[in-house]
Amino acid sequence: MSLRERKAADTKIGLIEALLARVDDRPLSAISVTELCEDVGVSPATFFNYFPTKEALLVYFIQLWSVQMAAVVASHPKDDPLGAIEALFRATAEEHVQHPGVMTEIVALQARSDLEPGPPPTDAELRRAFPDRPELLDTPRDAGLQALVPPLLQRAVALGQLPEQTPVPMVFGAIASVFFGTAVVGRQLPKGQRATMIPELYSRQLRWLWSALRRGDAR
Repeated sequence: MSLRERKAADTKIGLIEALLARVDDRPLSAISVTELCEDVGVSPATFFNYFPTKEALLVYFIQLWSVQMAAVVASHPKDDPLGAIEALFRATAEEHVQHPGVMTEIVALQARSDLEPGPPPTDAELRRAFPDRPELLDTPRDAGLQALVPPLLQRAVALGQLPEQTPVPMVFGAIASVFFGTAVVGRQLPKGQRATMIPELYSRQLRWLWSALRRGDAR
């Protein structure tokens, strides 16, 4: 790893950390590029060298999150695809409990515009962001929710976890609604209840969906 790569990783991950430290108390629109740069000790010109907008910094966070989620799915037994989806949502719940503000901002960004990701995280950036998780270096870096979940649903149908007539695109839409809707609801919960309520919200909604599909109620 070159010095240039290491410095770029320190800057980009430092800006993510600065954003996470602020976004639970204030919306992204109220956080200035200048204050993020002051936290990291870089100039606004350096910020814009890596991210054309504050929203692009948020998209970069999604890219880092996606690598973690791809690793969760890859580590789950192949014969339990529904369990892999549930594991992905448990990991999402943990992130949501830690950073409810950024999850709400992701929902708002999805609603406002199409996301245009930049280059995927480099090895240096993953090492800086996740120093105790070297396995992420071998994980796909362009696998968002839409890339991860439909293949798991298709495998669940093939293995008999879900009925043969399961409408996979519609079910993925329902799962995406759970994913993003719970982020909005969870933001409204008292802080003391989030650690228990957010994982339970995700878990129950998935269980209800599996049950409805098996009964044929969601055709």
